[in-house]
Amino acid sequence: MLGVLGASYRAACRMLETMLGFRPVSHETIRQQVIRVGGRVEQEEEQKRSSEEGTRKVPVLFVEVDGLNVSMQHEATHQQEVKIMTSHEGWQPWHPASREYELVGPSYHLAIDEKRRKEIRALKKTCSQCQK
Repeated sequence: MLGVLGASYRAACRMLETMLGFRPVSHETIRQQVIRVGGRVEQEEEQKRSSEEGTRKVPVLFVEVDGLNVSMQHEATHQQEVKIMTSHEGWQPWHPASREYELVGPSYHLAIDEKRRKEIRALKKTCSQCQK
């Protein structure tokens, strides 16, 4: 989390030092660990994509896509569009007597198109993370 929100690995190192009262690791160690763990996560995701496990057929799959303009602070461009995609199998009542509904089997995907960079970062959130 510190690597994503912090300004740099050095800032993450300073935060750890402030919290613990001593310097447990260097900024370079933090960087190397992020690269190592990131590689493992990438391998696991590739295995999930290539395996047949977890695939299933549904009668109807709903896909909803929209964009949201977000105000940016401390950036050259003051607004950026976040693209949001939701796929689900339909709706069901929260409980039998409810007038409110929830999505069945939802999957959420976000993409941020940064004009300064050539890559698009996609973040997948599970249903439990998005509803909290």
